[in-house]
Amino acid sequence: MDSTRIPRTFLIYTLPAVAALVVQALNMMIDGIFIGHVMGTPGLSGIYMAWPLVGVVLAVGTMIGIGGGAQLSMANGAGRLPLARRYLGLSLLLVVTLGLVGGIFLILCREAFLSFQGAPDEVVRHGMDYLFVRGLGGISVMGAAVLPLLVRNTGAPVRATLAMFAGVLVNLVLDYVFIVEFGWGLAGAAAATVAGEAVSDIACLWFLFGRPTALRPRLKDFRIRLGRIVQILVTGFTSMIMYLYMSFVIMLHNYLFMRLGSEVQVAAFAITDYYMAFYYLLGEGICGGMQPLVSYFHGAGERRAVLGTLRLAMMSIFGLGCALVAALLIVPEVFVALFTTGDPVLSAAAEHGIRLHLFTMMLEGLIIIVATYFQAIGDARRALMIAAANMLVQLPFLAILPRFLGTDGIWLAIPAANLLLAPIVLVMLALHLRRQDRLVPAPA
Repeated sequence: MDSTRIPRTFLIYTLPAVAALVVQALNMMIDGIFIGHVMGTPGLSGIYMAWPLVGVVLAVGTMIGIGGGAQLSMANGAGRLPLARRYLGLSLLLVVTLGLVGGIFLILCREAFLSFQGAPDEVVRHGMDYLFVRGLGGISVMGAAVLPLLVRNTGAPVRATLAMFAGVLVNLVLDYVFIVEFGWGLAGAAAATVAGEAVSDIACLWFLFGRPTALRPRLKDFRIRLGRIVQILVTGFTSMIMYLYMSFVIMLHNYLFMRLGSEVQVAAFAITDYYMAFYYLLGEGICGGMQPLVSYFHGAGERRAVLGTLRLAMMSIFGLGCALVAALLIVPEVFVALFTTGDPVLSAAAEHGIRLHLFTMMLEGLIIIVATYFQAIGDARRALMIAAANMLVQLPFLAILPRFLGTDGIWLAIPAANLLLAPIVLVMLALHLRRQDRLVPAPA
């Protein structure tokens, strides 16, 4: 990794990572687009009330991918190739074991989870179909979260993106076949997604094992070493919390919208939150490009390169967030029409939600970047504090605002939390960097 040309190195790693996560975001949105136009409000409500449970499995996968990838990169940056291979092998072992557990979890917990959110009978039926099929593909779900991150951290970000893109193409074609032509509803959406994930997984495994490289794991690298596994999980724990944050927020909003509104508000929230998820995954893509660079440069003791990478990441996510928010607020009807055109009630609710829910979205990106920075340098404590605060700070707003503002209070809870937390996180980062400057002055 070239520490003398930071912008170029940052782009080389970040553009494929962003492309990969944008591809993942589009993968999610494709399901919603087909479901919204074919099934309408019941379908959108069903998929969005089911998704938070899938998000739990994806969160565990993100923990493995980020944790294993960070340890792999730091070991590689320090020139310890045998240790890097060991972390790669153990991460793959976790994909299989926890993927099986995650699939069983989805199947066993699906009905209770949907009922807890207050889903009506039709929505429960659709959601259960979706979760059953996703549960059958538990290893594919886990692999789709982990394997591209591992491939990227071996120094092949473009290959990781190509693998994900292949999966999205499969999902796009099969969504049309299963949902539109066969009429399989949410079960068809889930089957298309699992098939796409399986294609992506196979491509990533081929990149890892298809040719001899210095980082290709040997058989001995798959031996269970609890200490190394704990290091992977601890390093990636913050990423799991950050992903669980998405599931938690969606679940809580679904619950409150069903209590104070109806499934129309849940479907409107689904449309609105697809754009929030798009930006969140865009941010995760920038983080995915930033993390191996920061971990490598930190392991190599190149502080100036670490700071340059962090600065570029923060500027990128904030600028892109401002541009997306402006477009959403100026022409919300254009973005809503992507998911529904024949339901004026749903369209009006979604346009209203976009205006209230997304105007502080760029602050969310800064919070994600700072948490990932601390994680990449091995400061799991600060990273976890930020990730946990990002989730917990919303609770008072979700408890108080709806009492006075009804469903508008639900829409406004995340913006209020962002306005409170973002300045605190930025001050925390500034104090950390100032302390680091005193310990190791950056080169001129």
